[in-house]
Amino acid sequence: MSEHRDLAIKYFQISYSTVNPIICLSFALRSIEEIAMDILLESEGYNVYSPDTQNKMIKIIRENPELYEIYLKVLYNMSKLLMEGDFNKEFLVDLEKIISKILNYTFKI
Repeated sequence: MSEHRDLAIKYFQISYSTVNPIICLSFALRSIEEIAMDILLESEGYNVYSPDTQNKMIKIIRENPELYEIYLKVLYNMSKLLMEGDFNKEFLVDLEKIISKILNYTFKI
């Protein structure tokens, strides 16, 4: 189990449990990025943050339809929060399913 897997899970739990929308969205986004980093670590043994790492993480997110869909939902809700002052927390259900599937983890929330 990598530290990125653990971070993805912890970031999701923070996102899920907070009432602060900025914290919720920020940690949801970080959770997705840590999932991508975990995939990168497993596929390439790459575990160093750099601009190249960010590009590889984004590529992983874009190439995985489930990750990309939830990534877009988080970005949409960030925009909605900025523009309208509100967002929909329902995307967290989808993120939980993705984490459970990709990281083989069962939440006890």
